[in-house]
Amino acid sequence: IVDLESGETVGHEVLARWLHSNGVKPATEFIDAAEDAGLLSTIGGGVIREALIEFANSGEPGFLTINASPSQLRVPDFANSILAQLALSGTSPTRLIVEITEQSLLGNESAIIDNLVKFNRNRVRLYVDDFGTGYSSLSYLKRLPVDTVKIDRSFVSGLGTESRDTAIVQAVVAFAEGLGLTVTVEGVETLG
Repeated sequence: IVDLESGETVGHEVLARWLHSNGVKPATEFIDAAEDAGLLSTIGGGVIREALIEFANSGEPGFLTINASPSQLRVPDFANSILAQLALSGTSPTRLIVEITEQSLLGNESAIIDNLVKFNRNRVRLYVDDFGTGYSSLSYLKRLPVDTVKIDRSFVSGLGTESRDTAIVQAVVAFAEGLGLTVTVEGVETLG
């Protein structure tokens, strides 16, 4: 993750990939199947554990971002397990970001809210990933301990050339700033 003003790497996002005999498969090809089979928490837990250990051992500055699915957030002890892994790796909670989707916020489930509050109390930052592509109410951003909205790349790709994409990005930035939230933008691969 790069700061566009300084050009410096400020963080790293953990992304699962499947090494298959036909090559590397992106998460879109196996995450849904893993979730349907009830395996996502097991896979995710292993990926997060390894990522935290590698991040701690690398000495890299900045932060580490992990993605948490709705099924992981429904596990009552999910936040506690991540916080325990942080402690074992020696990584400060302030260096971890947990990304959740808008779908995670639907339903107002107590286990999900409890996990989000526990992360927040322990200074783990919370991002709403792919913001603008789901169906959540804006009131969630007001009520829940979210720090940042991450604007989906589908809006960013037309920034400056598509008036609707530009308007959406400008509106989300103004809205987030009004709530005191930070904005991160996906898909900014070049300076031009």
